[in-house]
Parts: sequence; C-alpha cells; structure tokens
Amino acid sequence: MLTHIRHISPHILVVLCLVNITASARASVIIYSDLPTFQAASNTNVVVNFNAFPAFYTNYYIPPNAPYTEGGVTFTPVDSLPFAPNLYVETPSLPATSDLAVQNTENVLTASGNEHFDFTFSGSPTAIGFDTFTNGAAPPVVTIYDTTDDVLATINLSQAPDSQGFFGVTSTVPIGKIDWLATDGQIVNTGVADFRVGTAVPEPASLSLLGLGAVALLGRRRRA
Repeated sequence: MLTHIRHISPHILVVLCLVNITASARASVIIYSDLPTFQAASNTNVVVNFNAFPAFYTNYYIPPNAPYTEGGVTFTPVDSLPFAPNLYVETPSLPATSDLAVQNTENVLTASGNEHFDFTFSGSPTAIGFDTFTNGAAPPVVTIYDTTDDVLATINLSQAPDSQGFFGVTSTVPIGKIDWLATDGQIVNTGVADFRVGTAVPEPASLSLLGLGAVALLGRRRRA
C-alpha cells in the first residue's frame, strides 16, 4: 500500500491511499480531529451511545471474549487480556472511582488491560466519527480498513495525553473496520463514545468529476 499524507489545517489530515497499487482501489481518506469540521464534511447521526447501560456510578462488563453490537456497529475485543479479553462500559463515575484520566459525562466503551478492539460496520459507511479518551501513555493507534480488509490508513492519534477529544474519518470508498490500539490501559483507561456513522459529502473536485461522467454518459446515449 502506498500512502500519501497531506495536512491542510490543524483539524484535517488528508491521506491518499493506493491499496494493492490498482486504480480501482485508489482511495482518498480525510482525518478530522474536531466535530464541527467533520460534520461539515459528512451526513452522519449518532447510532451508538452505549446508553443501554444506565448510569449508576459503576462499570458494566460485557462477557469475556464477547462482542457488543449496537446501531449496526459491532465492537470486538482483540487482546485486552491474554486469558479473557473483555469490553466494558464506563458510565459517568464519581471522580474517585473513574478508570479514565478525564471525567466522563457520557458512557464510554473501554476494555480490561490495554485497550485493543475492532469496530465493524454494516451498511458500508463512508464517514465515521467518535469521541476519544486518552491516557498518559503513547497515543492510541487507529487503523482504518476497507470492506475487503485492506488498510486504508494508520493514524497515531494527535490528541493531548489524558484528555477527551474527537476522531473522524471520511473516505471515497466504504469503510469496513476500524482498529483501536492503546497501551497502559491496565493503569489508566482509554476509550471511545458516541459513534456517528453515515456518508461523506463529496468534495467539489469529486462533484466536478461526477458531473463530467454524467455528461460523457449522456453524450454516449445520444450517439447511440
């Protein structure tokens, strides 16, 4: 895979990928670090907020090795703990009992040990965004895959340690999976919340190409 990365603002990162070096697999991926910029470039709705787990100043554990599905998104533990990887939901906790570095006001998905989990999507979305919680260790690594499990981009989260932030991605090809990998989760947790899923808004250049394609098709039909 060839990857070209171009910064165009503090909140946007453009990643141009050539997966398997074929023209048909060429994809443009844009990464966003703030919600308003992401919303301006996509049509998305919050489909997962983990509110099925009521706030009660406690953690809700999902059975070991078991995935959790909500709103067409499936969350699967990868290697949280070698003997029993599991996900759990951190509800808004009292500061003294929170497992996160920053006080959360929403339900947050995290895991035992180091946080390593996959998010898979139904419906072939081209825009995905979610709230992010970091710890003081190395930045979480986010890897984005297409629907054939080819890597579109791998990003080291550019977010301050021990903070709440946002991660968004739009792609010109459908997104099949996102992998989240963080370290030192056994000390202070990282996590994700409020998943927004939908479609990317085509960039002006893409709209122009679509228009040219429509004109060319119309011309071909007239000649026929």
